[in-house]
Amino acid sequence: MPSDKKNDCSGAGDKKFSSHDLQHILEVNKKAIELHIETSQQFEEILEHLDANTKTMERINAAITSVEKNLFKLIVILSTIGGGVIIDILRAFFHK
Repeated sequence: MPSDKKNDCSGAGDKKFSSHDLQHILEVNKKAIELHIETSQQFEEILEHLDANTKTMERINAAITSVEKNLFKLIVILSTIGGGVIIDILRAFFHK
């Protein structure tokens, strides 16, 4: 079997590419690599922001849990004191 196509710059079938065609292909590939690098950097930035947002959400959830616990304690205290005392306090406050 002859292997005369081993070192030529041919495309599909027997079509040969000129130097200009090859230069254009290299430029397109270079631009594709540049775009890939840029999008990779953007993805890294997005991941950093997501990580920061996740940490913020964890702090917010912890704060909400603390508020819920304190609200529950307040409800227990107020229900223990009784409604009558609260009404007396409100009357004293609004009736000077």
